Amino acid sequence: MAIPKISLSDVTDKSSGFTVTAKLDSLLPAKKSYDGSLTMQRLLFRDIQGTEMNATLFDQDIDLFAEIFHMGKVYEMTNPKIKHVPEEIIRGGHKYQMVIRSTTKVVEISADFNNEETNIVPVNSMLQHVAKTGRFAITAIVIAVRDLKKISAQKRPVEYDARDLIVVDKNLQPATLTVWHDQLLQQAAHIEELLASIPVIHVTRIRASTFAGGYWSTSTYSVIRINSDDPDVQELYHWYSLLRF
Repeated sequence: MAIPKISLSDVTDKSSGFTVTAKLDSLLPAKKSYDGSLTMQRLLFRDIQGTEMNATLFDQDIDLFAEIFHMGKVYEMTNPKIKHVPEEIIRGGHKYQMVIRSTTKVVEISADFNNEETNIVPVNSMLQHVAKTGRFAITAIVIAVRDLKKISAQKRPVEYDARDLIVVDKNLQPATLTVWHDQLLQQAAHIEELLASIPVIHVTRIRASTFAGGYWSTSTYSVIRINSDDPDVQELYHWYSLLRF
């Protein structure tokens, strides 16, 4: 009997004996859990309908799938374990998450998944997008990178390192983008080295806050692309170059 294929939107903790097809949009570096008892790696998948779902690998399964999962690839996954997402961190996302284990069958396939709906918004429009759950992105010139600082987690007694990027677009009204997470902080340091050459960034999956007059913040699954070949990035770079010089 064929294993049924279902969409991510239909997955619940009662689902079993099924296959989902989804694109890997984000693959974060492995890290220790908060109590240090295990190692975990977080992933983000999106199916053809645009539904997103988080997934986690633990301990030895991280090495088991290390050569299989690659960002941007599409996979059929059969029999992942399904768990509830804690209420305090759902924030408009999926109520469930996958745990991918050695018993999960994962096969890379060829498929066209160019369906991500990202709203590119003006850099100074933070207050218009507070508490909204859409996928927001900005394309902007970085004019300054602030020193490392500490920010506190809302739900846990944990502090994170963060840096503020001061960014502008064609309205020339500066805004703040707070960047956190090790991988993005490394990119922030690289951007700081490029300040004299007009670095242009495209940042996805950002959130807006009203604090301190409004600012943007990266999320766990944000991606920063620096000086890409995208037409919008190149056009903004050339416009600012003429304005500046």
